[in-house]
Amino acid sequence: MAVKTEWVTAKTPEGDMRVYVARPEGSQPLPGIIVIQEIFGVNEHIQDVTRRYAEQGFVAAAPEIFHRFEQKEAPYSDVQAGFALRQRLSDNQVMDDVNATCDLLNSRSDVQKGQIGIVGFCYGGRVVYLALTRNPNLKAGAAFYGGGIAADAADAPVNATANIRAPIHLFFGGKDQSIPAEQVSKIETALKQNNKRYELSWYPEAPHGFCCDARPGSYHEESARDAFPKAVNFFKRTLGGAVAAAA
Repeated sequence: MAVKTEWVTAKTPEGDMRVYVARPEGSQPLPGIIVIQEIFGVNEHIQDVTRRYAEQGFVAAAPEIFHRFEQKEAPYSDVQAGFALRQRLSDNQVMDDVNATCDLLNSRSDVQKGQIGIVGFCYGGRVVYLALTRNPNLKAGAAFYGGGIAADAADAPVNATANIRAPIHLFFGGKDQSIPAEQVSKIETALKQNNKRYELSWYPEAPHGFCCDARPGSYHEESARDAFPKAVNFFKRTLGGAVAAAA
């Protein structure tokens, strides 16, 4: 499916934020998906992921959440630089950006108003869980290996699970050394105890970042090839209205 892309601007309390938007060619209104980056920024990989969701029949938008900093990206070779950027960003700030992107999508004539989901990877996976606890207008979320969701901290998103209103699909790898299995169990227990609608996909051989085919040492092709269509089908079920992808 042919896709068209553009950089647009969203208004946040801390100024203008660039957002990378991709959608299938045509003008019919489609569901929207917010794509939340890893700690490395809205780099070429995240732009590619955004295009992949557009190819599946969504208007996908990746907000540049490091917009408030002079440095907007970190190379895969410098993980510490990525962590440094992420640590400067508060939950309130990233929620301002998520909400601004949600408003941006809802304001577009090519988006089905109110039919907005969110997907995120690594740090972005944590943001997905956080966003579902704080923004009741999001209709679905897919969280890929979200580190820190169930961290031993008062502000860990898992502690606000009761506030989640939308269905969530979580993806974790069995060889992810940054997310212990006990944390995954804690998340699932919280979702069950609060009677939340959720799906959880577990990939025993997958490391952290297993869907990132641009990062050497992280990508696990078998798991990634299974996870992506599961996420797409989840959004098609929960958001509806997506056009059929080209064969």
